[in-house]
Amino acid sequence: MDKGLAATMDRLATLQARTFWEPKPELFALISAHLLVSDASRYFPQQNFPEAYAWTNGRGGVRLIWRSPNSSREVHLICPESSAKPSFIHHEDSKSFDIDYDVSGMNLAKWLFWLSRRKWKDS
Repeated sequence: MDKGLAATMDRLATLQARTFWEPKPELFALISAHLLVSDASRYFPQQNFPEAYAWTNGRGGVRLIWRSPNSSREVHLICPESSAKPSFIHHEDSKSFDIDYDVSGMNLAKWLFWLSRRKWKDS
């Protein structure tokens, strides 16, 4: 498995293994994040999936954050605790930010390509 993907998946698993006083994600959020990251990783055939940091939001949702080492760009995947709330992708740089509610593995991959300033090739 790709190093960045393995680190990201490991961090997701660590959220579930937290102790009783630390907030744990709801299963819905954890599975949603896992599926979206797995799907997005298919668009990185040369095993260079970027590494993300994972947090819970205190209500059971999951937030994954990717930061560019070479710029101010960031991509956040937010998976809520239940299907009653929408998942979304927050992207920003030093000049602007926006939220994308079109959440899929492919769209996450597109934003991760943007993060690293790589050109997206439609498949």
